[in-house]
Amino acid sequence: MFYNPFIHSLAPLFFISFILVDTTDAHSVLEKATPEDGAQLKEAIKSIELSFNTKIENGSTLYLVNANDEKIEPASITSTDNILEATFSRNLSPGSYQVNWKVLGADGHIIENQYSFTIKDQEESVSSKSEKKQQNATTAEPKKETVTSQDGSDTDNQNAKGKTNRDSESSFVFGIISLLIIAGIILLAWMWFSRSKNKG
Repeated sequence: MFYNPFIHSLAPLFFISFILVDTTDAHSVLEKATPEDGAQLKEAIKSIELSFNTKIENGSTLYLVNANDEKIEPASITSTDNILEATFSRNLSPGSYQVNWKVLGADGHIIENQYSFTIKDQEESVSSKSEKKQQNATTAEPKKETVTSQDGSDTDNQNAKGKTNRDSESSFVFGIISLLIIAGIILLAWMWFSRSKNKG
């Protein structure tokens, strides 16, 4: 049997690297968060749910830190298979929050990390909606003006202006036609006068 000491010396290294790769793949990794990282929520919430790629064990924890650097502990934490859910005693107030989580994976390793989200003030959301409505109303078609006629009835100002413009156009066209007729009469008279002069 052929014996190569170099290959036999490398065998333990391959075995150790295989174990390390297998162990790394088994580590728990956050796959989904509700709310997600960077979320801008319009409504208040009272629970956070984290989903991992592997099963997590009891003893996994989660807490929040608000904009005032105050720690907020959940009223209850439950872990079911690969899901960690933290429920708070009441809805979270508007503001920015950092979620700090620490889970114990099925392989016995502890993984921890954090992310942030924001809950918007509902009053600000309402005011922003009203501002948008006002902007839309401003950019909408302006209301038609009305004028009062001599008999007291309301008429559309735009219709009155349109009628005036049409009357002006009619007068202008009538004037041009009149000028053309007069010019034609003058031309005919001149031609008749020229013929009469030539005959004489």
